[in-house]
Amino acid sequence: MLLSGGYRDAIASQLRAVGVEPKDSEALATELAAQGKVYLSVNPRYESGTTDFNTWARDHGLHPALQDAKRFGIHSLYKHQEEAILAVKQGRHTLITAGTGSGKTECFTIPILDWCLNHAPGEGGIQAIFIYPMNALAGDQTRRLGAALRGMALKYGIYVGSTLQSEPKISAADLAERDPARLYTRFEMQHHPPDLLLTNHVQLDWLLTGDAGRKMLERSSSTLRFVVVDELHTFRGARAAHLKYLLRRLRDATGATPVLIGASATLGDDRAAIEQFGSDVFDVPVHVIRADGEPNVLPRRPGPPVHPVAGDKGSDLVRRGWLHAISDILAARNGIASYGEMLDALRSQLPYSTSPIEPDELLLQCLQASISGEVEDRLDFRVHVFIPRLRDVARRCFQCKRLFSSSSETCPVCDAPAFPVAKTDPSAVLAVACRERLTPVKPYGPVPANGVPVLARIASATNVARGSVLRFRPVELTSDNVEIRTKKTPGFKPGG
Repeated sequence: MLLSGGYRDAIASQLRAVGVEPKDSEALATELAAQGKVYLSVNPRYESGTTDFNTWARDHGLHPALQDAKRFGIHSLYKHQEEAILAVKQGRHTLITAGTGSGKTECFTIPILDWCLNHAPGEGGIQAIFIYPMNALAGDQTRRLGAALRGMALKYGIYVGSTLQSEPKISAADLAERDPARLYTRFEMQHHPPDLLLTNHVQLDWLLTGDAGRKMLERSSSTLRFVVVDELHTFRGARAAHLKYLLRRLRDATGATPVLIGASATLGDDRAAIEQFGSDVFDVPVHVIRADGEPNVLPRRPGPPVHPVAGDKGSDLVRRGWLHAISDILAARNGIASYGEMLDALRSQLPYSTSPIEPDELLLQCLQASISGEVEDRLDFRVHVFIPRLRDVARRCFQCKRLFSSSSETCPVCDAPAFPVAKTDPSAVLAVACRERLTPVKPYGPVPANGVPVLARIASATNVARGSVLRFRPVELTSDNVEIRTKKTPGFKPGG
């Protein structure tokens, strides 16, 4: 299977990166790939803006450095992007909710850059803080921002858990390859705050708590103009309350009243509820800008696609109507379908015994022809690949040490109890120690009374029958079958 094979390889690579043995990573990746975590979707079609970007930028007085569509990789704006840019330029607290691929980043990046370029760029004060829920997203946006800032006087930096305090001396060759607009260490950013700071809510909390970080923010009291919270829908319940008071503390520490901007793809359809949610989290009334796109599918063709013949290439398959067939399958499923659903639907339209091409190859060739521009018909699509976390998908057997998917609570080979694998250590498992017994922990489940969560590592194989529990002793007895690591707990003695 072509696409699922690439997905399996990607999972195996991620598993090896966290220390899973090659034989275990290949077996587990094959199991997970068979569960179909690959999806195909059609990008929505949004209402176009009034004119091309360069003309619009000049007409609305954007900084000359921004009047270049190539800088952002676009030709023109959508209508909701134009509305959002103008709202932010006017200093309105704004919440942008639009689907994936709608250009939400440009909605706030363009007006923020316009402000920063017009207000003492590079002068040692933070002008905008971007808060992301995940470091991977912050890193991706850092790369995009770096590309957009080429040739400008603005400075930027990413301040997350992996950001080094200082760096050892680097070679002249490595230094020459670095972006001169980027600050790479905490020391640099603390002493010379960048115009644009990308971080997460946890690190912002640390900045407000620590002496060096607080001084860095206080130094920006006269410059801080914007705070952006991307993927705002991830802040619900306690996280939303934390964010609300975090923003209050930021305002108190800096004395600034920045324009607050939120962006999200999934906040529902109730505009009043969205506005209330944004106002509750930001603690100020917000202006909501919504964009409801429609699946950008191809027009339906009369009649079924023509059966393929031996030697057909992607362009031939498209001319025979198979790209339209793929589009019709997606349209019937509201614009999104799993890889397995796509193959089943295509298989039902191919001749059972005489087809010269398999469904997965047909799908891949049609999509490649659409991307390459070999054909007039184009399908605006994207592929979604979900790589699960190790803790959520893997269990390990104490009997044979085998690693397998978490769909089974016992080992499929020897029927021994299956323990969830630790997220940070694939050689260890999550367990509960209770009254001299070690039992598998239930992820996100309650801990039994008198039980203590522990991290257990298998020292040697033992005979364990299904349904039994494992007795254990303190970690000093390494000859025992299980090695235990746990935090000191008053009144608790491993092994009784």
